[in-house]
Amino acid sequence: MFDNTRNACYDIDDKKVIVKEGSIATEAMNEIKKLRKEAGMTQKAFSDFFGIPVRTIQDWEAGLRKPPEYVVRLLPYKLKAEWDYKEHEKRCSSEHRKKDV
Repeated sequence: MFDNTRNACYDIDDKKVIVKEGSIATEAMNEIKKLRKEAGMTQKAFSDFFGIPVRTIQDWEAGLRKPPEYVVRLLPYKLKAEWDYKEHEKRCSSEHRKKDV
């Protein structure tokens, strides 16, 4: 939910938490959520893939906690490395199958 200044507002345990639009926490929140959705992962799958507790992912995406900057920078590299590895494996196995035929 947003207040009239476009800041994200959350009520957590009867305490109002406000995340200012454009803040580092908001940028990290948007980046992590975007990365997860582009990877086609649920929060649970994303959590399992990176070994990060699902509650932490939820808090980051909600802007309730700010992830360390290095984590925001490293997440895309790990996803890309895994994607590249899987693509390489697919190519190698298909080339191997062609040789067997």
